[in-house]
Amino acid sequence: MKKTLAVILSLLLILTLTAACVTGNSGGSSDSSRSSSRDRDSRDRDSDRESSRDRDRDNEGSDKGGDGDRGTGGTTPTPPRGGSPGDTPGGGTPGRDLGYADAIIGRWVTDFDIGEMIRDELGSEFRDLNVDFVIEMIFEFSPDGSSILSVDERSMLRNMDIFIEQLIDYLMVMTAIEMGMTPEELDLLFLEAYGMTFEEMINEELKDELDMNVLLEDMQASGTGTYEVISDRLFFAEEGDPLDYDDYVVITISGNTMTFLEASIDDGSLPLPMVFRRAR
Repeated sequence: MKKTLAVILSLLLILTLTAACVTGNSGGSSDSSRSSSRDRDSRDRDSDRESSRDRDRDNEGSDKGGDGDRGTGGTTPTPPRGGSPGDTPGGGTPGRDLGYADAIIGRWVTDFDIGEMIRDELGSEFRDLNVDFVIEMIFEFSPDGSSILSVDERSMLRNMDIFIEQLIDYLMVMTAIEMGMTPEELDLLFLEAYGMTFEEMINEELKDELDMNVLLEDMQASGTGTYEVISDRLFFAEEGDPLDYDDYVVITISGNTMTFLEASIDDGSLPLPMVFRRAR
């Protein structure tokens, strides 16, 4: 899940950086360099978190030879489906089968508002940017333990178009103010210098930089993996990685509603609680 969200945010940062580069080349502010620095910092933070988790997995694997108790330095064997690796938070009873392992199978949908995440990633220069970005997130859980996290392409593209319009309008006003002119005067300046308006130039640059089909394919591919449900814990792993029984989400399922209540490792990437509805 986190990887898919990172792809989405990276895409939006690319949009912002490209637009800022255009305004920077026109003699405006140094927003492009600051955006680039934030982009690098964001990637560095993601890399640091991934490296830390890799080290944790390596350390866990190097502790073999104990009696299977994490508290004594041993490794915990993979518990059987429906079992429990330990005390279960969120109201579950250790070892009790709540029926979630069967109930979760199927397709689940939620409307995910990432507007606040976008503003946080863009930084203080864009604090006044009104970002409306709600995407339809889809979880599919198969009986064989495989899972797919994806986003609805139509909602993604629709919101992307809206975001680009909002971004261009915001940059146009911001650039005009910094250059001591009105947006109309800025458009005339761009027409005289480049033969196109401010909006036309940024749209042209974005088309050259982005292939939406490729980006959507990358986004969908990053969401494949495996899962396991034990009591009220939902464990995820990216494709090719083992399940980490220290990293899970506490869930409840009632009828056609599934709720992500809390995460064992809360890094702020998920706006918990998250409510999903079963897709027909």
